[in-house]
Amino acid sequence: MFKNGIPGVTQVDTKAVKELVDQVHKSGAVAMLYNMISADSNPKNPALPLAALAYNFYDSFGKKGEPMTYTIGDNPTQVYYDPANPDWQKYIAGVMKSAMDRMGFDGWQGDTIGDNRVTDYEHRNSTDEADSHMMSDSYASFINAMKDLIGEKYYITINDVNGGNDDKLAKARQDVVYNELWTNGGSVIPGRMQVAYGDLKARIDMVRNKTGKSLIVGAYMEEPGIDYTVPGGKQLTVRVKMPLLVNHCKLMRHFS
Repeated sequence: MFKNGIPGVTQVDTKAVKELVDQVHKSGAVAMLYNMISADSNPKNPALPLAALAYNFYDSFGKKGEPMTYTIGDNPTQVYYDPANPDWQKYIAGVMKSAMDRMGFDGWQGDTIGDNRVTDYEHRNSTDEADSHMMSDSYASFINAMKDLIGEKYYITINDVNGGNDDKLAKARQDVVYNELWTNGGSVIPGRMQVAYGDLKARIDMVRNKTGKSLIVGAYMEEPGIDYTVPGGKQLTVRVKMPLLVNHCKLMRHFS
């Protein structure tokens, strides 16, 4: 899938990607291009000006007032744009449409790093919560902007990590509902974390009741602390036909 050209630089083998997409289509499924909705994997030289970035309202992904940044050890690996920023929306829409057109993908599986309270550049030093917002507040408007900018022919979904933002996403034109469920996520069942079969079922039922759609779940059944064994001793088995979510790295500078 990847060719190594210049040392330290990953280059996507586009021929292999297209062959994989073709194989997916032959199987009767759709191929979704994976990319985060607001990440730039070149934090020292981001694609857009600093005014487009999201800034931490609290110490979270870095210090308060600094750009929201994901760090491994002492090395910053990604900075994040505000999904509501129009300049970012136009930029990422152009990149994604170009990639999907060239590779033959059917849509975009938009990933997130999880929620965070942020501000825009102008209010980055404010202590007034009214000047801030949750990243998830922008999910619906971001999806709708992508539908307008990229076109209705492409499917789109956003990973609402651990669920819980169904009401915010109610007016989003996303084609499917996708959640990664982790052990740090609260269950639909009050007073619990989502670590057992009943929690998974409750989440799926809630999404169905609210949206009329089936939930696609990145459930990570081998994750320590999760046991989706069905009461009665049987292991949960799901047989569905769902889109193939093709995950590849750094097709463009902000891909992850």
